[in-house]
Amino acid sequence: MVEKKMRKGIQMSASLGSWYEQKAKEIGISQTSLIVMAMNLYKDQQETLELSKQVPGWLSVAQEIQAQEKENKND
Repeated sequence: MVEKKMRKGIQMSASLGSWYEQKAKEIGISQTSLIVMAMNLYKDQQETLELSKQVPGWLSVAQEIQAQEKENKND
């Protein structure tokens, strides 16, 4: 399925703009494509961070299951 696209205007420092310009030329893509790639990477990182907040809860559940399995073996 093709996702609907939206136009967004952004402002950035001249040094960051120059970096994107140089990097886009280096790898042969448009600056817009490079910025979209960077934004997608940032989004993925943020989603991963949010998901990682659940890890302690998962570990707690795993420890409870492990303790129950130990109790069942001792019975």
